[in-house]
Amino acid sequence: SDLFLYGLKNPELHLKDIDWYIAPILNPDGFVFTRTEDRLWRKNRRPFPGVSNPKSHDPCYGVDLNRNFAGTGFGEYDYNRCANNHMGDYAESEPETKAVVNTINKFKENIKIYISFHSYGGYWLTSWAHTTDLPQNY
Repeated sequence: SDLFLYGLKNPELHLKDIDWYIAPILNPDGFVFTRTEDRLWRKNRRPFPGVSNPKSHDPCYGVDLNRNFAGTGFGEYDYNRCANNHMGDYAESEPETKAVVNTINKFKENIKIYISFHSYGGYWLTSWAHTTDLPQNY
């Protein structure tokens, strides 16, 4: 918050006027899996009964929640349920994604900024990270 408040004469006054909504983990089952099984796991742990990896024959799990939102600009995605970047069967198919969308829609009149931090690979990405071209309203 120091950078956000830099240069303000009375920063504590500005903090009082801001509602902060913080969700430290939006993918709890995927997070646990990264801590116990696969550090670079990026999806939730939704099972796909009857679907298995053609190479390993292991069951397939998960939807990449970053790619499960309606819209564009989410990088490469795959409809294959076994792929690391499987986007889900349809937009907002996952309860984690629905929770974020419902919260944003509930408070959309008052939201000024939405920031999402991701841990996979240690990259700093913006919503337009799939291209070096700036959006029209940049």
